Amino acid sequence: MKISTWRLITYSLPSAPTSILMMMLVVYLAPFYAAELGLDLAKIGFIFFLARLWDAAIDPLVGNLSDLSNTRLGRRKPWIICGLPLLMFSTFFLLQPPPTVTISYLAIAVAVFYLAITIVQIPYLSWGVEISRDYIERIRVNGFREAGTMAGILLVAGIPLIFFMGKEPTIAELVEIIAYVVLVLLPLTFI
Repeated sequence: MKISTWRLITYSLPSAPTSILMMMLVVYLAPFYAAELGLDLAKIGFIFFLARLWDAAIDPLVGNLSDLSNTRLGRRKPWIICGLPLLMFSTFFLLQPPPTVTISYLAIAVAVFYLAITIVQIPYLSWGVEISRDYIERIRVNGFREAGTMAGILLVAGIPLIFFMGKEPTIAELVEIIAYVVLVLLPLTFI
């Protein structure tokens, strides 16, 4: 049975803010904590190395637990629903740290962020495979989701143009705008 375009679009919407978060993490977060907040870049790199190890450990765990879940909402949706507030909370604290931030604060914020993004993203990606049993329809599902991902990447790249109109923003200004954009888009797209 062919999946409606509307259903594919609604499924793909959450991939935009999650891709914005991941791009922000890769491009802006280390310079933000180093240049704007004064943390040592080598320590920041080590924290991100440990965070990726943490992420590698929890991804299969969350995947297995969501596979074993069985609720009236399905296997994936409860994980996404429960993970979304944690993702929003951790995003805020990661992107809006106090002025006297410490490396310990960063370590905890990044660890909680990776836990939250895993709780949301692993079930979300797994859900895409379960939307249809048909090979062609699965390709359409993935295509729409990747289009949402690309929209998020374009949005994060366009934020300086959209919000600063030719002015050269600081990294702190960019991170602040990204935080607010993501915190608005996450609940809107997941609902």
